Amino acid sequence: MSTVTLRNCSALAMFRFDWTSHLDGTTTEMSLQWGEGLSNPLGFRGQVCAEIRNPERFGFDPVKAARGGRAAILHFKAFAQAFADAFEEDE
Repeated sequence: MSTVTLRNCSALAMFRFDWTSHLDGTTTEMSLQWGEGLSNPLGFRGQVCAEIRNPERFGFDPVKAARGGRAAILHFKAFAQAFADAFEEDE
């Protein structure tokens, strides 16, 4: 199993990790974002955006993410990595 390479594009009060998907012979920019005020992370596939339902399946805990600091971004990164790896496997 290969691991998807993530890019940290986080900014003030917003966690964001991107990767490039090469599924079905196409190249698509993917992104996961979460910040204060959002109940669930958002997933972007190109220009299409959707709320990630049941993000706890991939280890997301909004309480841990809301604490801020390095621990919070590492928590979100672990979630993003698990989601990206599962997404790339499923397709």
